[in-house]
Amino acid sequence: MEVNTSQTSIDRAQLQSVLDAVSMFGGLSENQVEYLSGKFGQRRYAVNQVIFHEGDPASDIFILLSGIAQLEYEHDQHPLYGHCFKVGSCFGETSVIGIQPHSASVRTFSDVEVLVLSRENLMDIFNEDKEVFGIVVLNIARESCRRLNEVNHLLSSHSHSAVA
Repeated sequence: MEVNTSQTSIDRAQLQSVLDAVSMFGGLSENQVEYLSGKFGQRRYAVNQVIFHEGDPASDIFILLSGIAQLEYEHDQHPLYGHCFKVGSCFGETSVIGIQPHSASVRTFSDVEVLVLSRENLMDIFNEDKEVFGIVVLNIARESCRRLNEVNHLLSSHSHSAVA
């Protein structure tokens, strides 16, 4: 069962350590990360729970604090399993930035705890600090390109194995 809390319960040093490891926040100063830390909420999900479904409207960016989750795609009525998210991984950001429904589902493989940055809080960052917003969005674009390449490889290898 999902549990929502309005603020993070981890301490600032732990949060700083997690955010430092997330590519979405690369290139930010300690003060900028401190500013961002006040924008996050926290949620917990049980094992085998779907955090969001393919096609759901995007509203949040997630950063994995504990546990393991995995992308699931539907391709030609067959499930494909993509990237496995571990502690420090970020997901949901491409859909939030692109204002598009999620292109895949994310399912937990264990009990999971995530930091959550809502679209509303992301827009607050846009209104309050354009420099931080610009760095975050550029980092999301870079990560999106890397993931698109990974999905293309996954689909390409699936097509080749289906032909063989």
